[in-house]
Amino acid sequence: VSRFLIALGCFITVAFISEYFWHKSRKEMLTDNLEKLRQANSDPLTKVPNRRFLESVYFERAMKNPADYFPLSVVVVDIDYFKKINDNYGHDVGDRVLIHIATLMKNAIRATDVVSRTGGEEFLILYPKTTLSMAVKLAEKIRLEIESSPFIEGDIHHPITASFGVATALTDANINATVKLADEHLYEAKGAGRNRVM
Repeated sequence: VSRFLIALGCFITVAFISEYFWHKSRKEMLTDNLEKLRQANSDPLTKVPNRRFLESVYFERAMKNPADYFPLSVVVVDIDYFKKINDNYGHDVGDRVLIHIATLMKNAIRATDVVSRTGGEEFLILYPKTTLSMAVKLAEKIRLEIESSPFIEGDIHHPITASFGVATALTDANINATVKLADEHLYEAKGAGRNRVM
């Protein structure tokens, strides 16, 4: 009996250890794959993920593993008066301003968050497992960071601000509606005078 119990104990211990390491390696592999997919679906200019990454990778994973993502907060960001930058300094400087803004946002987010460029001077930030009130605070932090970090290059010293629209999806059933709502809030922010979070 004692030999049987010892053998059973050893078997359970080995099974537990192997299961633990299998789950750990699988999680690392999924994280590694996500990073590779992110790099493959990145905006060539700013090096942040693009719209294709969000639609074909990120949102798909969120729907498969809702417990890891929801509530999912969405922040749409638009650089204020970006056309004036291109008109005054040229598109090359405009491109460097986009890189400057993308870098500021990447440095301001948490490891679990994603900044993506969705077109022109518009970006989208995703905050998984984040309530609406917390997302507003995080967006305000980035807004202040952008406002206090003008674009400086040679004799160019151009102040930059951005407008933010925030919304939160509580379940995977309303991701698209949430992105649309965040976009509506962005237009409210622009209509209210820009350089604000709505």
